[in-house]
Amino acid sequence: MPRGPSLRRYWFPIPGHLGIGVTATSRAEANKLAAAAAEHFGWPFAVVGVIEDVDVRELDQKHVVPNMSPPNWWGIWFPRLSAGRSGSELPPNTSLERTRAK
Repeated sequence: MPRGPSLRRYWFPIPGHLGIGVTATSRAEANKLAAAAAEHFGWPFAVVGVIEDVDVRELDQKHVVPNMSPPNWWGIWFPRLSAGRSGSELPPNTSLERTRAK
């Protein structure tokens, strides 16, 4: 997984949900990860706006911030992919390919 200054944080507002937070190397990669996360949770994914280089201090401090994975790592940091699953909890920022393999 890539790490370093080439990573950017993205926030995708999702109607009816808080949103999806992703750290990726490009907007195209972030779109792909966010769409896969929405599918994973059974949410519709229609990009109505995206915040690039989102400052997490501007996100919901009662729901998003306490329940997110570290946003400086590559991958999906909100919602956690293990949210709402029982049994095998997934580590933070797990790629969806690894998620589907379990």
